[in-house]
Amino acid sequence: MMRAMIDIETMDTRPSAVMVQIGAVLFDVDTGYISAPLLLDVDDTALLGGTTSRATVGWWARQGGFQHTGAPMPVGTALRVLASFCAGVAEVWAKGPAFDFPILDFYAERTEVPLSWKFYQVRDVRTIVSIAESMGFKVPHDKVSHRADEDAALQARNVINAYRHIWERKNENTSI
Repeated sequence: MMRAMIDIETMDTRPSAVMVQIGAVLFDVDTGYISAPLLLDVDDTALLGGTTSRATVGWWARQGGFQHTGAPMPVGTALRVLASFCAGVAEVWAKGPAFDFPILDFYAERTEVPLSWKFYQVRDVRTIVSIAESMGFKVPHDKVSHRADEDAALQARNVINAYRHIWERKNENTSI
């Protein structure tokens, strides 16, 4: 079953945050497949009511500043590309449902671009990793790059590994 992992980079932590980058990968927990990443730089979210926070901008400054990787595009165009990329997946994942998805929804509403998933398809990386950790899973502490496509791929690997760990523990307990 194909799933999508989404990660965004922003200049605030509120649902109205200025969004500067969207990354996504498709992945399959059964095979371990992770697709080539989608990376979209976004440039006009401040014009649509996007907010920044001093704390987040300061955090980016301490990281050396946010660097666009390509020519930024209008957020409506980026959302259409993302919706097409994610069309037909069974689930859409992000590191936390209270961050990425509300921000994407904020801009989808403002640009009138329908996203290709339903609310019941949304999944959370932190929850499945926490469940796997309660069963002895050790999350590799790979360095988060804060580049949306690389972080989406890392999060997909963590979900694949967490699923596998849970499955192995389940099979150990049922074979007795």
